[in-house]
Amino acid sequence: MNNPLLVGEGVRNLEKIRTEKDLDKMCEEIAEGLSPEEKKAFADKLLGILLDSKTEARLDSRLARTILYLEAHDMLGSKFGVTQLIKASMILEPEKTIEAIEEVSETRKIISAPF
Repeated sequence: MNNPLLVGEGVRNLEKIRTEKDLDKMCEEIAEGLSPEEKKAFADKLLGILLDSKTEARLDSRLARTILYLEAHDMLGSKFGVTQLIKASMILEPEKTIEAIEEVSETRKIISAPF
């Protein structure tokens, strides 16, 4: 399945994200486009971005508690978990998150390329 948010400039079209609902929709669409193995690897990458963040931006306490709950129950690699991680990463480290999304996109192109 070709996810337009994982291909080309789709993810860089951030001016379309005007509300929290827009951000939620983008995060869900990205998560839906990943296989279970990709979700787990991507969740690990995003968690690293969050833990290494030195930004002064702050996460909403509800989002932070949700991520902690998902981690405690080994659910960060689920669709919902990846969605929450993308959302948090976009708030704290948008450029690093975009780079991670583009990296996943490149990996998908390589894996799906006919040999």
